[in-house]
Amino acid sequence: MVISLRRSSLPFALLGLASLAVPSAAFSQEAKPETPLVRQLGKMDFAVLGAGEFSTSSNGTNYLSQTVNLKPSSTLGYRITLHYQKSPWFGLQFNYGYARYSQNFTLGASTTTSTPAEFFGIQTNAKEFTGSYVVHTPHKYFGVIPFAEVGAGTLKFAPTAAGGEGFKQQYRALYTGGIGAETYLLGDHFGARAELREMFYNAPDYLTNYVTIHQRAMTTQPAVGVFLRF
Repeated sequence: MVISLRRSSLPFALLGLASLAVPSAAFSQEAKPETPLVRQLGKMDFAVLGAGEFSTSSNGTNYLSQTVNLKPSSTLGYRITLHYQKSPWFGLQFNYGYARYSQNFTLGASTTTSTPAEFFGIQTNAKEFTGSYVVHTPHKYFGVIPFAEVGAGTLKFAPTAAGGEGFKQQYRALYTGGIGAETYLLGDHFGARAELREMFYNAPDYLTNYVTIHQRAMTTQPAVGVFLRF
């Protein structure tokens, strides 16, 4: 009687051992160590932001002793970034930005020649190519992660074919600084980002001496958009 009972319980014991073995095998397959490439990609994100462009006016005197006033129009553009954050205190970012606006020049009458006063606008495609150093706080505050950045690069002023008045394109050295915050919306791979940057550069003259004033200009750029983390 005892022997038959033990034999009948043997299949159930085997089934129990099999049920324990299957999850263990599945867990060992899922727990594969991540590769160095996957680890580095997990520190990168790609972002697209809509950006406002609000530039200060500049004024000076050209070689003809004319007063030159430059007042850029305000506009909306966009910025695309590729960002790598190794640690909260060390991150690198590449920025490409685009905006289209008019550089409006007013030239006063010359005090030394008979050159009259003149007004004209140069419609311009402005393209930013910069690199930035980025730091994040190690913790969230009210559900968002603050960050700050400083960077440098170049700003290309390219007059448009129809509204550029025949002026030549020009590159200016560009320096940037800003603060912002970001938060995740869907898991750890998709989120929203907002920031406020300042951009510093020499006022453009399109390689034309009678609008050269050798003055600094500044553009304030609020931006908001989304990012995708790899």
